[in-house]
Amino acid sequence: MASFDFDPKAGRARFFFRHGGRQFNKTLPAKSEREADRIRALIEETCVDLIRGKIIMPPDADPVSFIISGGKNAERPQVVSNAFQEVPPRPTLKHVFDTYVATLTPGSKEANSIETEAIHRRHYLRILGEDLSARQVVRTPPGVSETVARCVTNTTAKDAAAKNRGGRPRMMP
Repeated sequence: MASFDFDPKAGRARFFFRHGGRQFNKTLPAKSEREADRIRALIEETCVDLIRGKIIMPPDADPVSFIISGGKNAERPQVVSNAFQEVPPRPTLKHVFDTYVATLTPGSKEANSIETEAIHRRHYLRILGEDLSARQVVRTPPGVSETVARCVTNTTAKDAAAKNRGGRPRMMP
């Protein structure tokens, strides 16, 4: 009456069954072939109960959901979210900094550390912009990595040359 095809790599099984002269199939997660066989047995038992009249499917019920649930779920799965709902705005760099400052535990840092962080925050906001999305901060802006690599390479090469001459290393520009 019912059969299944188990895919161990995907951890899913596709169940095939017939009811009322129609064939249905449904793919469900199953961790093992044994679990898939238990689901198949439930589907068969529900189909037999429907034939015997032990349970009655409501006329507006979704046959697949009803049979797979063992005769307990008579309706189709409901959509949880609206496709046209408002998307919350992405947090900006200023929002992240403001949240950090607001949630900082009093006394967890020295006053001079907090002042230093405030200076750095102001520089970041001035250079990168307050409306920069926090997600964009994770990505390296174009040109930054090349500039940093060039400065580090030039500085280390000049430092090595100065060291070989016995001179002082040069500060990064």
